[in-house]
Amino acid sequence: MRPNVFFSALTVAVFPSLARAALPPLRDPEPAPLTRAPEHLRRPVELVPKLSITEPLCGRDTAGPCALGAVAGGELAALYRPTAYFAFGGSAFYGRSLGTARGPRGDVLGLALVGRVYLLEEESLDPYLEALAGVSAERVTRERAGFTEVAAATESYGRAGGGLDWFATPALELGVFAGYSELLPAGRGAVTAGLGVSFLFGEGL
Repeated sequence: MRPNVFFSALTVAVFPSLARAALPPLRDPEPAPLTRAPEHLRRPVELVPKLSITEPLCGRDTAGPCALGAVAGGELAALYRPTAYFAFGGSAFYGRSLGTARGPRGDVLGLALVGRVYLLEEESLDPYLEALAGVSAERVTRERAGFTEVAAATESYGRAGGGLDWFATPALELGVFAGYSELLPAGRGAVTAGLGVSFLFGEGL
């Protein structure tokens, strides 16, 4: 074989392999996705029953909810959580007064829209800020000289507060909450505190 043919064949066989070996990759490999603890994944649907005590801040006022005094009750909220940081939904509340045997007694029924902002995307704790706006109906019963007096009223109200939930299982949270509410336009305030349980449904966010 002539020398020039030999070197041409050697160039074709060797140098393309060297060129391919020396070329850098077009881009860096994709980083592996961050893994989250499956037991702490937030879920898109929450059903939240609560137990609470509400104490009106009335001073000497004896009208409306101030006549009832402290109210113990239950609340049920249904929330849709499209992202880990936000949820919205509705809530229903029913409570009965903790008045004395001779004092006025009554009950309260409320319906409200709910919005939440969550502060953590993962971890075992799930703190949040919460706002409610809705209407409440109150009924007050008094016994006077053998007669029963019944007074009823419907007012709008708003509540702002927050809470802290803890993952007991991947689909169950236990929590505490507190807030300040005010009847509108009367301007009577109240503080609320209680315990809640959150049942979680759907795929992890």
